[in-house]
Amino acid sequence: MLKIRTKPIGIILIILCTLFTAVGVLLLKIGVKDFTLTYEGLLKAYPVAIGFLFYFIGFILMTLSFKYGEFSVLYPFISLSFVWVTILSAVFLKELITGLEIIGVTIIVLGVAAIGVAGRQKGLKLRG
Repeated sequence: MLKIRTKPIGIILIILCTLFTAVGVLLLKIGVKDFTLTYEGLLKAYPVAIGFLFYFIGFILMTLSFKYGEFSVLYPFISLSFVWVTILSAVFLKELITGLEIIGVTIIVLGVAAIGVAGRQKGLKLRG
């Protein structure tokens, strides 16, 4: 099996991926209200097209990140998308965030931090 240590550029790329996909989903949400399968509906729903573009850029960033690190370290960072979506929906969509959601987001951030730290240590690792 190929042994790769996760490099900082891999983590930076995967975090950028989560930001781009979160913004992409926000734009899809904003644009879908005007989306219809008519010429006028497609023109009015331009945020949908921009959202797809952001989502695609996120996919490219994720794919590139895998070149620079361990999959088991990098992929869990994808859960940060939930954090960004929660923040973006509160700021741009004026959605209410409950205390339980804040606890959930905090757990996600702590989990990602733990995985990031574990990926940097040389201690015992379970491999399948």
